[in-house]
Amino acid sequence: MGEFVGVYDNELDGEFKCEYPFFDDSEFESIQLPNFRLLYRTNQDTVDKCFESNDYKVVVFGNIYGHLKDTQFDYQFLSDSPAKYVHDLYNVYGEDCIRDLNGEFILIVYGINQDTLEIFTDRLGTRPVFYTESTQGVLFSTNPQVFPFFDTEIKYNREYLTEFLSCRRVLGNRSPLEGVYKVPPGSLLSNTPDEVSTRSYWDPKYNPEDKPFKYFQNRFNRVIESLFDERFPSDDNIEIGYLLSGGSDSRLIGSALPDDGIAFHMNEWFNTEAKVAKDVANILDHEFVFLERDRNHFYDLLTEHNSIFRYNGFFQGCSSLGFSPDITSRCDVLISGMYSDIFLKGYHLPKYSVRFPIVGNIPLPIYESLRDEDDLVQYITSKSFLDSETAVPEYVTDDIALGDIVKDNLDISESITCHGVEYDSAELLSFFNYPLTNDYGEPYFVMDNYITKTNPFLDYRIIDLQLEMPLEYHLTKDLVNGYLKTKRGVSEIRHATSGIPVKYPSLLHWLSWFPNVFLKELIKYPRPPESHMTNIQWTNHTELIRNSEEFETLLHDAIKKADRLNFIDSERMTSIYEDHMNGEDRTHELYSFIQLFSMPATDEIIRNHGELI
Repeated sequence: MGEFVGVYDNELDGEFKCEYPFFDDSEFESIQLPNFRLLYRTNQDTVDKCFESNDYKVVVFGNIYGHLKDTQFDYQFLSDSPAKYVHDLYNVYGEDCIRDLNGEFILIVYGINQDTLEIFTDRLGTRPVFYTESTQGVLFSTNPQVFPFFDTEIKYNREYLTEFLSCRRVLGNRSPLEGVYKVPPGSLLSNTPDEVSTRSYWDPKYNPEDKPFKYFQNRFNRVIESLFDERFPSDDNIEIGYLLSGGSDSRLIGSALPDDGIAFHMNEWFNTEAKVAKDVANILDHEFVFLERDRNHFYDLLTEHNSIFRYNGFFQGCSSLGFSPDITSRCDVLISGMYSDIFLKGYHLPKYSVRFPIVGNIPLPIYESLRDEDDLVQYITSKSFLDSETAVPEYVTDDIALGDIVKDNLDISESITCHGVEYDSAELLSFFNYPLTNDYGEPYFVMDNYITKTNPFLDYRIIDLQLEMPLEYHLTKDLVNGYLKTKRGVSEIRHATSGIPVKYPSLLHWLSWFPNVFLKELIKYPRPPESHMTNIQWTNHTELIRNSEEFETLLHDAIKKADRLNFIDSERMTSIYEDHMNGEDRTHELYSFIQLFSMPATDEIIRNHGELI
């Protein structure tokens, strides 16, 4: 994808420059027009992401895969210019062409004659674009950290900074920076000499169809086969890599590839998960590359790449970024199977649960309806939605509750508006992926700065299927495993989480989950070489903190920055660390703290104001 920062105003004067660390780079290209300036850099793509005619200048960030309805313009992902393709469509249909433009993208369309600027997000807002109105004009960027470097008046917003520190992200179109917003999903930011506005061009509706599961399975199988054939023609001379775990989603990618692929697996040691992944790669006859994380892997990410974070997720979600040289030197395109569980397996849907000794509450595959505002607030602040037990960190001095923040940003009338984004129903809100940045896994996209990255589960045909499949199937069926059953060999290999082959029914996987997790994670069999290592693909960060001198250094540096600032009790942070070292689990508070004080925007706000809020 790359990154960009720009400005639109009637009275721009002089060359547009940016002092933010990430943009202070000679590799950036520049567009300098009378009322529109843009600094941008794409990744290693060879295709042209910028196209200009007498009427329009079009810049594309991200991936375009084609148009779902129009076929008059031939287009090939990875080889044709997406900017020219969008320009040709736009020239014929205007902005109506964007609705069915399949991809993960941000589009910038500058009307040369009309002096208008339109910035489009894709249906899910997979690539966030932020904006603010300042004395310099309308500033916009893929990275909100740049804004305090342009507008010295910007500080943090009390509520949204609390939400970020508590939940690893801010919902909807909000951000922790005062007056800085995201363009909503499926929308455009329109700039004219007279006004600045946003409006929606696509509003999802959840309309489940009363059809047998076999209908959805067959439809899913056809979409997967089609999209892999479309994106990766067998005669393309490209090297394709994919991130392979021991689960099903990444296994589908390897199975659907028309040609050879390179399977990358990240882990601390060659554990159960890594062995399953290698078995899959061997069956597919794909090269298997084991990327071994050392003890400082995550903390090096924080110090070396702190300028790219966008307040969606913490640094530990960027694991692949630490291996970018290894990955980019071996392949041209990287495929990820992330988000399948959210889109197709009801991962964040509210469910009834039952409590078991030792492991706590286990969700049941039964949907729990959200009836009123209290239910919505409780759900949005629950583990089902946040994916972890979180609360406002104790080092935050303000007396503010997470539930109050959600309630202040929730409006229920004929529809539900949460943090500036409108939802047709509670079911649509609980699908969690509208916008996709509701999920704190957004660091997944930072690799886009270094390589073309694509995800089959973000294809619009998959989104349409999700919105038509009954909740019962989301919760009790598995389309991915159903597809894998058509691929002999890989379906016979066990799933790393359940411990049984993926060919078996979903209910059997659910029943097998408890004893397998108990064996691997609670009694630690087989025994990992070090305490922060696990038998799955994820690191035990609670133990990693206790074993790392580098973390202690990062924490002490952050405490020095936080000393005597408003909103933060740095002395309490010291005692939180001591409690953690003495056996408590304070991982979330420790990581949120060093994340905040590693960010260049925080340093700039402190320089400008001597405070955060």
